[in-house]
Amino acid sequence: MSHNLVDRFTRILQNASDVGGNRYFQLLTKLVKDIEADSRNELDDAKEKLLRLLSDKNMALDHHRSRNFIEQLGEAHFHVVSKQEGLNLVKIPERTNAKTPDFKICGDPDVYFEVKTPSVVDGELGIRQAIEDSWQGRIELENQIEKGQRIALVEQVVTPYGNVPHEKRLMCAISVLQNKIRSNIKQKQYSMGPTYLVCSLLVLHPYGGKTNSVLRPVFRSSTDDPNYVSGHLWMTAFSEPGMIIHSEPEFEGSPAMEGRIERAGILVGNDYNFVEGIIFVIYGLHGYSRMLCLVRSIDQVTKPVLDLVGSKGWNDSRDSNGWRLEASL
Repeated sequence: MSHNLVDRFTRILQNASDVGGNRYFQLLTKLVKDIEADSRNELDDAKEKLLRLLSDKNMALDHHRSRNFIEQLGEAHFHVVSKQEGLNLVKIPERTNAKTPDFKICGDPDVYFEVKTPSVVDGELGIRQAIEDSWQGRIELENQIEKGQRIALVEQVVTPYGNVPHEKRLMCAISVLQNKIRSNIKQKQYSMGPTYLVCSLLVLHPYGGKTNSVLRPVFRSSTDDPNYVSGHLWMTAFSEPGMIIHSEPEFEGSPAMEGRIERAGILVGNDYNFVEGIIFVIYGLHGYSRMLCLVRSIDQVTKPVLDLVGSKGWNDSRDSNGWRLEASL
């Protein structure tokens, strides 16, 4: 089966750029190329779904279609990067009136993976706002040019976690990611056997995500900086009410503590005890990905998980693997 995902996606980006563009789509080109380059028949259905979403040349300006495309892309790309790490996932067919996980690895026992791609704050409304902001920015540029300005500049900021004050940015990011994950967990999708939630962070990049230390309760922000930072992903999974959130101060003398967390993490308590662990797929600005995992205890680091994330890509509730993780931003 032949596909033209990259060509179609490129044309859609070009069409959108004429009226300002979609800032979230501008980060996805490498992922689309990765999926197109994978010739396995098992990806044919995923490619067809993406092609159908790309059939409207203006879909990048539609917040609903944009959200659906990002969700489908996250699942398909996890399939691709798992193969790159040496794992041949089996896609579980969707069933009418039945909830199933997305993938499994055959073994003793089989291990399952349910993939979710959390959207930005306010979901489709947040994407629509970003598209409208880009459109307004394009209008402002054209106005500057019409007025004869030799250099036309417009500053725009992507805010997937919403507009929050600097002194609360990490606490807000933790809360947003926790809430997004909670709203995406459906227990019936975890009933076939040991099942890991795969959280594809295509548009919600974690704070401090350049280092694997986001898997630790707290880490030093740099080797020559005395400030400590709470691990965004560890807190998402294991925070307990009253825990202090540390972050880098905006300037010398400003607070380095944002406050105390109010809610328990996803893997704390019994609400989601059917979730074996959380695998986070993290993306850089140019689409390069890596996977990190958090589990309650070391015995939940199964061989398939270790193959995916490596010895320096996991941690547990007691920071048992913290000594292996990168020490700074």
